[in-house]
Amino acid sequence: MAAGAASGAGLDPAVGMYHAERPGRPALALDIVEPFRVGVVDAAVLAGLNEGRFAADDFAMEGEGGVRLTDQGRRRALGLLEQRLSTRFRDGETETSWRDAITRSAARLASGLRGGRARLAVPLPTG
Repeated sequence: MAAGAASGAGLDPAVGMYHAERPGRPALALDIVEPFRVGVVDAAVLAGLNEGRFAADDFAMEGEGGVRLTDQGRRRALGLLEQRLSTRFRDGETETSWRDAITRSAARLASGLRGGRARLAVPLPTG
């Protein structure tokens, strides 16, 4: 989603500023999403855990106490993320979704880079 927003704004989603560039990794898309991570990704996953939307077989134990999502768990988490991206909230006087806020952030980044004044703002839901 953020890679598409970056491309739509005329930016290369693979050329990041904060996240390391690696083949096949959309570093700039990860940079764009990073300020939204807590409000979107973490909130979606924590709500899913609190609401019992994950099952025990959505997780796999790894060596030394590590835990990872299984393929089924990843699909479930992506579904929760998709729902969260569509959630509407008020950003000041404007009603928007997280998806639209991320798209606007990519557009502001592109405009700022072109104009030599990159300044990003992350919306804070009100009300």
